[in-house]
Parts: sequence; C-alpha cells; structure tokens
Amino acid sequence: MRKIDSHMHTHFSADSEEAARNHVIEAIDYGLDEIYFTDHRDFDYPGIPFDLNVPAYFEEIQALQMAFEDKIVIKIGLEIGLDLDFVQEINEFVAQAPFDFVIGSVHVIHQQEFCADDHRYFNGKTKLEAYQEYLDAILECVQKFDCFNSLGHLDYIVRYAPYQDKYIERSAFQQTLTDILKALVEKNKALEVNADYLTSRRLKAFIEIC
Repeated sequence: MRKIDSHMHTHFSADSEEAARNHVIEAIDYGLDEIYFTDHRDFDYPGIPFDLNVPAYFEEIQALQMAFEDKIVIKIGLEIGLDLDFVQEINEFVAQAPFDFVIGSVHVIHQQEFCADDHRYFNGKTKLEAYQEYLDAILECVQKFDCFNSLGHLDYIVRYAPYQDKYIERSAFQQTLTDILKALVEKNKALEVNADYLTSRRLKAFIEIC
C-alpha cells in the first residue's frame, strides 16, 4: 500500500509559514511515497488575503520535484475555497495552471468564516441551523463546481463550532449528507478523510456520517 499525504500547505498559503522543502524532508523521514502540495486560494476571505502566486509556487515545487525525484513523488496541487459568490473567478483560477490535484473546500458562506473569535457565523443560530446551512452550501458547491478532484474536510465546521457537543450526527442531517455523497459519486469526485480521524472521536462521527 502506498503512503500518500494529499493535503499540505506551505508559506504560499496565508495560514502557513512552513518551507515546502521541510515538508518534503519530513515526508521522506516518515516513509511516505507521494505528497501533494495544496496551498490555499480563497476569494474575498474575511480579513485574510488567501491569494496564491501561481508562477512562483510552480517554480519552487518543480525545483523540489527535480531535487528529490529519486526519493519521493511530489505533486503540485491546490486547495480552492468553493464559494457560490465567485463561481467564474474560481473556475478561471483553477483553469489557469496544470494543477495535479485540486481540493474543493467550503471555508466561508457569504463572506462569513467559521473560525472568527466572535463566532459571528454561529450567533443567533442553533447547532441544527448552523450545520444545516453549512451542509446545504457544500451540497450546492458540489453540484455547481466541476473544477475539483476531492471534497475537503466535510466536517470543517466542527473544528470551530461553539457548541458543547460539536459533532455532526448522521440522523439529524441524513438527507443532506446522502445527497452530498451521491453528488460526489455521480461526478467521480473523492471525499477527503483526515488522518486525525484515526486518533479521535471524529473517526466515529465520520463513519456514522458515511
């Protein structure tokens, strides 16, 4: 079985300062066979310029591909923030370069992010209302966009939710979750599973969702 990490961020992402070379060296030390750099691009993310200098990004990663070609397979990917307010811009951005792999993720809904310290997205909403809006947005994005290979972190909202019980119960969102999975299957898209599931309660929650 090949060991692959397909979700890695570097200093090209606004949320990371890590050198790509350090990721490569660590991946080799861990015995990985293949890695995918998937730096962020989100449009109009509140307070953070999630831009991506594509030419510089490709230049740096391609240099690493050459330097480590006999030790590990390195792919140039992207994590694009799927946002129904920027459909044309997102499609044009992904199409501009030959990315090997594209993760599509929902990080904001109408310029409201989930990780704000003041919990503005969640204010005035029950857990059911907040999660349903989030899952509905994912479903719409999966149906609308074709520019991605894998849906990123389906349970992203859980990480920042202010509720005592943060987890997504399948019974409460069964129809929407089923529709998301069916849409992914119909479009031949993958569903990302984070390794964190293997060491936490999130694994149980994720299995129940699927």
